[in-house]
Amino acid sequence: MIRTLILSVLFLLSVKTFAQSPKRIITLNGALTETVDALGYGKNIVAVDVTSFYPAYAANLPKVSKSRTVSAEGVISFSPDLVLAPEGSINKA
Repeated sequence: MIRTLILSVLFLLSVKTFAQSPKRIITLNGALTETVDALGYGKNIVAVDVTSFYPAYAANLPKVSKSRTVSAEGVISFSPDLVLAPEGSINKA
């Protein structure tokens, strides 16, 4: 499962090319937060969803969701360069 997730994230990152690496990332799933950190971009995460507790610093980052409902205003307020979300598991508010 984790291997598939990592490969999926790498694929998605390769589809969208950036002039530079994303500086402001929001992750909307605990596994995505861990994956982004493992890929070396943890310092660029500016906000997470309520399921992100690991790595330890993620528990202290601002949350952009309540339960599994993501606030569009909350996401936009952080001016992210990249938002990563699992397909189909987030309710849009």
